[in-house]
Amino acid sequence: SITAKQLNLALTGGARFDKTYDGTANVTQTLTKGTNYSLTGFIGTEGDHLALASATGTYTAGKDAAVNKGVTFDGLTLTGTGAANYVLDKTTLTGTGTISPKQLNLALTGGARFDKTYDGTANVTQSLTKDGNYTLTNFVNGEGADIALAPVTGTYTDKNAGTGKTVTFGGLTLTGTGAGNYVLNKTALTGTGTITPRALTLALTGDVRFDKTYDGNANVTQTLTKDGNYTLSNFVNGEGEGLALAPVTGTYTDKNAGTGKAVTFGGLTLTGMGAGNYVLNKTALTGTGRITPKELNLALASGARFDKTYDGNANVVQSLTKDGNYSLTGFVTGEGTDIELDRVTGTYTAGKDAAADKEVTFRNLALTGTGAGNYVLNKTALTGTGT
Repeated sequence: SITAKQLNLALTGGARFDKTYDGTANVTQTLTKGTNYSLTGFIGTEGDHLALASATGTYTAGKDAAVNKGVTFDGLTLTGTGAANYVLDKTTLTGTGTISPKQLNLALTGGARFDKTYDGTANVTQSLTKDGNYTLTNFVNGEGADIALAPVTGTYTDKNAGTGKTVTFGGLTLTGTGAGNYVLNKTALTGTGTITPRALTLALTGDVRFDKTYDGNANVTQTLTKDGNYTLSNFVNGEGEGLALAPVTGTYTDKNAGTGKAVTFGGLTLTGMGAGNYVLNKTALTGTGRITPKELNLALASGARFDKTYDGNANVVQSLTKDGNYSLTGFVTGEGTDIELDRVTGTYTAGKDAAADKEVTFRNLALTGTGAGNYVLNKTALTGTGT
């Protein structure tokens, strides 16, 4: 008998069997004579047409991505003309290879937004949700259902309210069964969001009033004072100390004296550091106030006398005449021209009988004329002298 000649089979130096994760434990490279393996011991040139028959290698530790995994090609045989004249010194080759994680395509979904109401932080309140506001594609067929981004908090460029603010989710990684077999094509997502100003609750304090003495205009004289006659609440914890209503002048329904008059402070806005992060729940405050009539100074003119010839009664015959025998002062500038004492008849206190320098009294004095209701006399009686 003729015994088959033994050949020496070996992997070439530096031969590696690397691939990208594909969900199987199979090696993707083929064994190629003279490239990743060698066969020696042939007679002459007989080996030119002899090689290993096709064989698929496998990663010993399984399909999962890892570096320098053991690779085995089993059941090796020869093929080619004259193959029966030779025999391999081994039927298995063992090498090394790396399965690199497969790259996934990460993207935000169209129209994804990250909006919130101002809360004093730059943190995004929404979570990243797979197939909700982001997608992961390029999984091996049948895989990926349990693989998603690990939880991470996105941030705005700053904490302040504003529209079209850049939102960034950084340091992104994968989690879930088999996550190690994949790698993201990016580790950050950039989107857009709006931080809406936080609504503050504005209210007048209980029983606050806006009273004044008539001054000829409808303006309220008191100013709005935070924590005095109004309150602002619902600030983010630790904020609000430097925020208040911008100065504004309140108005009554009209300028005239009266009680229970409606008072309105309109066009209210905020001022102070960080005011742009808040918005008022109303832009007007309505309260109540009284405009008290302004007191006028009433006096008889110097030297005014009320003389008459005996006529059988105690009535004074002269009338009271403004700027004639009496004066009224204390009017608001530009007013008072048409306001005077209502007509009244004076009397001699001691009766109708003739006498010199008798006391004369005008009682129950009141004002008349346009705007008279806005004033009040400092006295309702005048006492003079007449013969």
